[in-house]
Amino acid sequence: MNMDRNTIIGFLLMILLVIGFAWFNTPSPEEAAEQLRLDSLARVEQEQKKALVAPPAEKVTTPVYQNDSAFAQAMNAQFGILAPATNGEAKYVTIENNKIRMKLSTKGGMIKNVTLVDGYTRYK
Repeated sequence: MNMDRNTIIGFLLMILLVIGFAWFNTPSPEEAAEQLRLDSLARVEQEQKKALVAPPAEKVTTPVYQNDSAFAQAMNAQFGILAPATNGEAKYVTIENNKIRMKLSTKGGMIKNVTLVDGYTRYK
């Protein structure tokens, strides 16, 4: 790197700019004391709130339904139009062409497996 006079002046000006910015933005002793006082007040308020915290909520349990209609109604209330997708089991569907074979899940359409058909040839 060629260090000529303009490069050195540029670096010095950047250093002076950073030092000036840091010096200009430092809080005065009065501002620092005020911030310390506000922080201590906030800490006291937080401890008071922590002392007034309500007892922990009861453990949420999933209700056991006796018949299928109550279960279906609860699922419909929770998941809406997507309720039928919450039950059932995952089955796998295979899609294949002359280059790849792909195995997909019927729950969520997740890709289970992809295989190159013609002996793992690299394609460019």
